Amino acid sequence: MGNRFLLFLLCHCADFDKSSQVLEQHFVEQLSIYHRVCIINTLNQTGQERKLVDAYEEHLLKINTPDISYVAFDFHKICHGSSQIQNVQLLLDRIDSIVKDFKFFWLNTAQADSILCLQDGVIRVNCMDCLDRTNVVQSYIAKEVLTTMLLKLGLLTPDIPLSPEVAQLYNDIWANNGDTLSMQYAGTSAMKGDLTRYGERKILGMMKDGYNSAHRYLLNIFRDKYQQIAIDLMLGQAPSEVLKTLTSEGDLEEDVFGPQWSLEREQVVLQMIERCRSQLYPYYNPSDIDGWALSEPAGMR
Repeated sequence: MGNRFLLFLLCHCADFDKSSQVLEQHFVEQLSIYHRVCIINTLNQTGQERKLVDAYEEHLLKINTPDISYVAFDFHKICHGSSQIQNVQLLLDRIDSIVKDFKFFWLNTAQADSILCLQDGVIRVNCMDCLDRTNVVQSYIAKEVLTTMLLKLGLLTPDIPLSPEVAQLYNDIWANNGDTLSMQYAGTSAMKGDLTRYGERKILGMMKDGYNSAHRYLLNIFRDKYQQIAIDLMLGQAPSEVLKTLTSEGDLEEDVFGPQWSLEREQVVLQMIERCRSQLYPYYNPSDIDGWALSEPAGMR
């Protein structure tokens, strides 16, 4: 069966009322934009992920509004890991009336841009990191909506499915989307990508997932501290105590930004600056922007 990395989930809520208020404010904003929201939670209903499911559901119950619908879909159990991906159809059947009721935007350009239909809701899918399972489920839902659109336009008939060429183009778009989002967040391409791209599990895809899993594990150990510091700096927060642990043991008692500057500290700050730059301006070209630095470590000039 092979070995798997099992991570223990710590779900700690210091102040339920405060976190509940934040979640409610978030959904009030979402409802003001989209009118209605259908939440699809693909987390495991047992094991470590159950802790997060319980906390999420407890917060949602306190909001208690008819404009939010909630669907629990244990992806790994129902789809048997990923070997029976066709079982996603069970989810599509459950939310079929909701998706149809949400409709989609339809503009008739032939009649002075008259609006024939307006979208009245969104599907909100989540898993643990909202990457792999999320992208697979979203691709299936979006494909159903696309089929409905083409039927309304008269480009399809109920007895004729999408052509293989169109279906493959669609799958490639969603698979590439998942890879891009995963690369930005986790540093690797998406797992289960072969399900989105080909509609089935392949040996090469499973081998690729094993590689990506190990790669993510290493990135989590060696890179995520820098990423958190970069996020803190971009949000205007003081660098956390993690910053001190990034230097050698002999420097722990000194302020990292203190007078005794070392080459090691220069490298730490250099990596933080580079991380901030890559997140704020990912497609950086040195000729695009310029400025003055009040203080900078060696190597940044």
